[in-house]
Amino acid sequence: MKSALIKLSILLSCFFFTASSPSWAEDDFQYWSRYQIKAYENKHIKLQSMNELRVTQDGSDIGYWFTREQLIFKFIKKIPVGINYVFAQGRNNTKYTNEHRVEFDLMPKFPINDYLTITNRNKLEFRWLENREGVQNRFRQRWGIDIAIEKIPFIKKIYADTEYFINFDSGEFDQNRLIPAAIVLPCFDNADLRIFYMIQHVKRNNNWSSNEIVGTQLSISL
Repeated sequence: MKSALIKLSILLSCFFFTASSPSWAEDDFQYWSRYQIKAYENKHIKLQSMNELRVTQDGSDIGYWFTREQLIFKFIKKIPVGINYVFAQGRNNTKYTNEHRVEFDLMPKFPINDYLTITNRNKLEFRWLENREGVQNRFRQRWGIDIAIEKIPFIKKIYADTEYFINFDSGEFDQNRLIPAAIVLPCFDNADLRIFYMIQHVKRNNNWSSNEIVGTQLSISL
């Protein structure tokens, strides 16, 4: 059964790769470093912080970073709801510009059995961008599969996902982030490390560009 689930994950990863990729990754190699700290959790709420640093231009420049404070409500079983505040800075040529975001997340999970879970995240963003007038609204939807690993002691789970971005102002689908392969490694009782490979496709001026990304995420529970 476990072997069949792993084969299913590989097939679905291939589907994500072929179905959601408008072009091949060829423009930029990047490294994304994430750190997540879960500060508090009980039966109904969870409070956590996420920080991310993106090294772009083939690993030669810090192109973007953000910090996210997130409050998650768990009043409905397996359908957590999140409210987030994000502050970010992105490089525009030689200057960094500021971004403020308020986000609302709906994150249902669909357990298939003890090993396999289908995951979903629906994110509505209200963005205030420096040098842009008004609020820039965006919707993101992510679907993924998680497979828990029990027989290999140094692997906690493997997963794959794909996320679509829809810009309300232009009415266009303008970004996709595909993770065809990722692994979660247990570090300590209260920490784990995610290692993932991502292909990011971005549409600008009616042209698609793509980036290859290797990323890590260290998650700690206090």
